[in-house]
Amino acid sequence: MLRFISSAAVIFLAAETMADELTDHVRPALVTVLATGTSSGSVTEENTVQGTGFFINKEGHVATAFHVIKQLGPIIGGTLKLTVFRNDTNISSPAIIEFQQPDRDVLILKIPTAGVPTKPLTIANDAFNKIQPAVTRLRTAGFPFGFPFKEDSGVLNSFDGPNGPDQWLWVVQMRFQRGQSGSPVFLDDGQVVGVAKGTDDTEANGYIIPMRYFPLTQYVSDSAGQGRKVTVTARASTPELRVQENVQQFSDSSTSCSSAQRERRIQLPVGQELDPTSISFSVRNGSFVSGISIKDISNTGFTVAYVLKPQCFTTPFGQTISLKQANLDMSLAYKSRQLVETSGEKVIATGSLGVGDQVYLPEDVDIGSVKIDTIEPSGAVRTTTGNDLVTTGGANGLGLTVDRAIKF
Repeated sequence: MLRFISSAAVIFLAAETMADELTDHVRPALVTVLATGTSSGSVTEENTVQGTGFFINKEGHVATAFHVIKQLGPIIGGTLKLTVFRNDTNISSPAIIEFQQPDRDVLILKIPTAGVPTKPLTIANDAFNKIQPAVTRLRTAGFPFGFPFKEDSGVLNSFDGPNGPDQWLWVVQMRFQRGQSGSPVFLDDGQVVGVAKGTDDTEANGYIIPMRYFPLTQYVSDSAGQGRKVTVTARASTPELRVQENVQQFSDSSTSCSSAQRERRIQLPVGQELDPTSISFSVRNGSFVSGISIKDISNTGFTVAYVLKPQCFTTPFGQTISLKQANLDMSLAYKSRQLVETSGEKVIATGSLGVGDQVYLPEDVDIGSVKIDTIEPSGAVRTTTGNDLVTTGGANGLGLTVDRAIKF
């Protein structure tokens, strides 16, 4: 009995020591991602959201989930501010968006390299082939709200996520809390296989984004292939927020000998959104008007209300005469925003790719416009286009999988 307890204690202490070693390996590479932005609704206010992320290289690139910043909702252009807090400390760095793919919930940030940990987390490569549902145990660590640091573990349930557009997600027996989005999900040896996305309605299962959807060949040298330098470009539609300055002028007059209350509605064209903080006006012949106000402000327009003063005079004979003239000349200035789809060529991936590597194409990319330039170790250059690729195998040893991935 005593030997059994002692043996069990030794096993427990050994497992605890292994867990501590894994924590010591993972924790220095973790960061808290803080995003702030000014909402663009009728009431403007600064919103803040929080998530977790982790370093994937020594150059200051941080992997996290795109919905961490999407939670801000519509914001005024230019107000998005990203800050990365390193290893749950008060050491912070400004961050910029280096890569984003919203349809796969993928986001990579970049911070200045000073103070970046020398050992970012390792991305699993060959280990992917050994992962088995209902067998492989996965771990996670991050910074949920209310906790300075939290670890969890659970078995991989399935490679098939929920039905619908999120079917590409993996399902795990873990519950991710608010603030854990973007946390790494890794094996017992610390190799990262995915990124935490969220929890289902039953809170029994969690969903993770497989690391294969991140452009690892572009940012992680460990994923380099066999010396072939590859650049994948394509035409894609990119939403661009354009700000337009508008000036509108109008005149008004009255023949009444009493005050005249007037309103003028300014309605924006379809597709444009008003910046309510930008409305201003100027008046000529201001002595003929009073009580100017801006009201009924919405995303699509606003109303100008004003009062025209009486325009009468009395003759020496006691006769009242009304005047008809332009009593008011007003100039209105305001800004509007419009999301415009712009099409152009962009780099999808670049780096060293070997046999078996894959590059996933975003949903907004036209496959026919894809161009793949490959420089072999010998220096020979060859080009493959998207039209050369078919789902069962294509030209130059390349093929296109059913889930829009170029397989090398």
